[in-house]
Amino acid sequence: MGQKVLHLTNGDSVADKLRMIITSTEAVVLAWREMLIDGPIQADMDETGFVERRAAYFEEKMGVPAAEFIATQMEQQATLGDGSAYAEIVLWFEHDLFDQTLLLYVLDRMRRLGVPHEKLKLLMIGSFPGVEPFYGLGQLTEAQLSGLVGTERPVTPVQLALAAEAWAAYASPDPAAVPALLRDRDLAPLPYLAAALALHLQRYPSRPGGLGVVERQTLALLAGVPIESAADFTAATPAAESTGYRPNEANGDPTTSPAESTGYRPNEANGDTTTSPAESTGYRPNEANGDPTTSPAESTGYRPNEANGDPATSPAESTGYRPNEAKGDPTTSPAESTGYRPNEANGDPTTSPAESTGYRPNVANGVTNAPQQPQGLAPLFQAIHRLNPGYGLGDLQYWCYLDRMRSDPKPLLQIAGPTELPRYGRAPDLDDYRVQITAVGLQALRGEADAVTLNGIDRWLGGVHLTAIARESAT
Repeated sequence: MGQKVLHLTNGDSVADKLRMIITSTEAVVLAWREMLIDGPIQADMDETGFVERRAAYFEEKMGVPAAEFIATQMEQQATLGDGSAYAEIVLWFEHDLFDQTLLLYVLDRMRRLGVPHEKLKLLMIGSFPGVEPFYGLGQLTEAQLSGLVGTERPVTPVQLALAAEAWAAYASPDPAAVPALLRDRDLAPLPYLAAALALHLQRYPSRPGGLGVVERQTLALLAGVPIESAADFTAATPAAESTGYRPNEANGDPTTSPAESTGYRPNEANGDTTTSPAESTGYRPNEANGDPTTSPAESTGYRPNEANGDPATSPAESTGYRPNEAKGDPTTSPAESTGYRPNEANGDPTTSPAESTGYRPNVANGVTNAPQQPQGLAPLFQAIHRLNPGYGLGDLQYWCYLDRMRSDPKPLLQIAGPTELPRYGRAPDLDDYRVQITAVGLQALRGEADAVTLNGIDRWLGGVHLTAIARESAT
């Protein structure tokens, strides 16, 4: 058994700071660069050809070169190996959905590799004294991170088993798997997991309107409608069970397959092998990150460094799959704001669909047909983050939301400015764009039209691939 200690982090900013703090020659620091809240997901991510599928997805949707994606995955897997080179492996993670999905994957990978639980340590926080609001480890200074060194706790067999079960549910093609986990399993051994998975479920479109939380909040912001943070909706019950689309056997027919009970055709595991991975949606990460002065290397969309906008950071810090972890500090650039806390269904089976959205999108909210003032990309993204900081959404992912909403057959919004939204390797000035809600967007926001019915859907949410074709036109 090796004598080295591996510190596996959630991003390069944290990794670079740890390298400055932990100077022992026996320490190895590895930033695990993946983004498991987007793209095709399955339980066995090492299956032959699967990394190529993910690479093709991110190249199409983000502009990340497939060869670069694959090389990154191969390099970090080689560094970890089977774990036998290390006497101890310390995992550095935080509370949001981005990190929680990565934590599940890493712990399950350790289990698959046969790494003894005694060798694993976990440092996981959701707050830090004096840092308000707290968005992530990337906010912390070297001195603050130094104070965390040595506070990690042993990973228990119960945590390993729970992580394996939760990863299987998240990566399952069955949309009922995560709601069932939340309903039936005690998730307390991983204390941030329940809230994170509740946020994941809120990414599903809900009725009325056929909108997920980010789409709904975006349209509400463009319409000038007062909206509440999704953090106000507690994770009392799985939101996926009250979306109006019923993406599981909650439709009352326990024999119905998930594909038959959604109308969204969750991925090819539903027996439809004709859908190619390229047909799934994703996000078009921009490397501008809202700061026109940053270099392309600093704005990769691969978690352009978590250095909280510190201009002294090097381009090498802009790696990983998520813009930095400054996440939403209103004084920082758009690149540094992330995340959303999707809305929670109230879970009351007796309520109407409108009552289970949390947003009550109707005329009582003040939505009218009056023309609305266009908004810039940066202020819109910052507003989305300030509403919902617990998701871990990066700017590049958010541009993809906007791109889908403007590119649909019946667009929910329109964007004036450069033809293409920012992507990996291309950094146009965000001030050149103006976003405005369309008449169809207003109808969806009011619940008078259904975005999925109008435009169809093609999107990955964990292991579930939602697909449907458009079925009617807006009036």
